[in-house]
Amino acid sequence: MSNSAEVLDKPLSREAYVVETYSWRYWTQVASVWDELCRRSGASFFLTADWVENWLSIFGQHLEPEILVFRCGDSAVGACLIARQVVRIKGIPLRRVFLNCSGEPPADGTCIEYNRLLCLPGHEQEVSSELRAHLAGTHWDEFVLPGMELGPGTDALTADAFRISKSASASRYVDLVPLRQEGKAYESTLSSNTRQQIRRSLRFYEELSGPIAIKQAATEAETSQFFNELIELHQKSWVGKGERGVFSSEKFMAFHRRLIERTFSKDGVHLLRVSAGSAVIGVLYCFFHRGRVYFYQSGFSYHDDNRSKPGLLTHFLAINYYLSSRPDVVDYDFLAGDSQYKRSLAKQQRLLEWIVVQRPTLRVRLVEALRRLKKKLK
Repeated sequence: MSNSAEVLDKPLSREAYVVETYSWRYWTQVASVWDELCRRSGASFFLTADWVENWLSIFGQHLEPEILVFRCGDSAVGACLIARQVVRIKGIPLRRVFLNCSGEPPADGTCIEYNRLLCLPGHEQEVSSELRAHLAGTHWDEFVLPGMELGPGTDALTADAFRISKSASASRYVDLVPLRQEGKAYESTLSSNTRQQIRRSLRFYEELSGPIAIKQAATEAETSQFFNELIELHQKSWVGKGERGVFSSEKFMAFHRRLIERTFSKDGVHLLRVSAGSAVIGVLYCFFHRGRVYFYQSGFSYHDDNRSKPGLLTHFLAINYYLSSRPDVVDYDFLAGDSQYKRSLAKQQRLLEWIVVQRPTLRVRLVEALRRLKKKLK
C-alpha cells in the first residue's frame, strides 16, 4: 500500500496503469491525492475531500468501503470509492456495488449528485477499464452509479455491460453570467405569471408581518441558528403530511452538522434566511464550490392563503442576492428533481443519470424471471 500523496504533472503516456486499494480507514493517506484530483478534474462539491471524509466518518464503519487510486507510472490519475451492500429484491439477495459516496440506507441517504469517476482528462478509458477489471475479480450482481454527470468517464464505465438501466433527471439552474454581462434583471427572464405570483407573495408577507429581508449566515452562531430553524420548518411541514422528513434520521442530521462545521469557514456551505419583519418565511441550505451554488435542502413556513408561495419567493430572493452581492457565484443550481417552482425559476438544465449495470449472474436472472412472471400474471 503506497503512502504517496503526489499527483504529478506528466503528459499522457503508454505506461501501465495500476490500481492501489485502501481500506476506508486509511483515508488520511490518500486525502491529499483525492483533493488534488478533484481540483484538477473540475469535480463537483459532492466529490470534494470534505464531502468524502465526512461521509466516511458517518457511514464508513457500516459500509466498510474501499478506496481505489489509479496510477499511470508515478502519477495518480484517478480515484473512487467502492461500497457494497446486499439488498433483497423479490426475496432474492442481490449483491450491489456502489460508486463513491452512496449505498447508505435510504432513510439516511445523502443523495449524491454530479457524481463521476474521479479522473484526470484523457485517462477516462484506461481508468474505467482498470476499475471494471478490478470489479471483475469480485462477487457482485449490480453496479450502481447514482447521479452521474454525462461525459466520457460515464460512457467508459458502462461500455460492454451485460444489461444497463438508466433513469435521467434534469438539474435545472440559473446562469448568472449573462445576466451580469447584459445588466439584465433576473425577474425579466421569468414568465409574466411567475412574476405576478412573486409580487403577490411579496405584498402578502409585507402586509402580514413587515419588510422583507434576506440574510446569509455570517457567523458560526448564525449558521447553527439558521440550520435549526430550517430543520424545525422542514420537519413541521413533512410530518404534517404524514411523512417522516429527512431530518428524522440521526445519521443524516449528524452528517450535515459535521459538514457545516467542517466547511463553513471555507465558504463551502451557505445558509440563507428570508424573513418578513420578525417572521421567518424560509431558510435555504446550499453548497458552494467552483462558482456554483447547489441548493440542497430547505424549510418553509406555509400559510393557508395561496398568495404566500414561500418557496418561490425565497428562491427568487436568493437568486437575486447572489446576482447582486456575490459576483463569485456563476450559477444557482436546483439539483435534480422535477418541481413546478424549478421549472418557473430556472430555464437552463443539465442532465444527470441514475445507472444500474447488471451482471449475467443467476441472482439477476432469477429476479428478471420473477418480474416477467409477475407482469404476465397481471
